Amino acid sequence: MLEAGVAILHESGVITGVTHIKLARVAKRAGYTTGAAYRFWPAQEDFHRDLAIAALE
Repeated sequence: MLEAGVAILHESGVITGVTHIKLARVAKRAGYTTGAAYRFWPAQEDFHRDLAIAALE
């Protein structure tokens, strides 16, 4: 799912940051349900932290 999130981040523009990328949108793009995504990240902020790290790698 992080790969999908990074792809969306690059499409949307990195300048706006990760907080505008919603976990539900990333889950759908990666082929997961929103519920499954929240099993990985209990909160949107947790996802944003991991997405920011993934984007920097």
